[in-house]
Amino acid sequence: MISISELLTPREAAVKLRTTCGTLAVWRCTRRKPLRFVRLGRKILYRAEDLQRFLELQTDPGDGEKPHRFTKKAAR
Repeated sequence: MISISELLTPREAAVKLRTTCGTLAVWRCTRRKPLRFVRLGRKILYRAEDLQRFLELQTDPGDGEKPHRFTKKAAR
């Protein structure tokens, strides 16, 4: 069960990711980044655990290997 306190507005999510609400909107519309979100009617919210998972996917492992990147081919 998701607690409502775990849901972040786009502004709160943008602050945590150090980006802008506009960037988050582009990522949502284009599916450019694998950042999950919750839609309640017209309201967009982000789960804190999804932000954490997204950051882990974007993290360079530092071992010379390329970090995992979400691609359309990998999603199939």
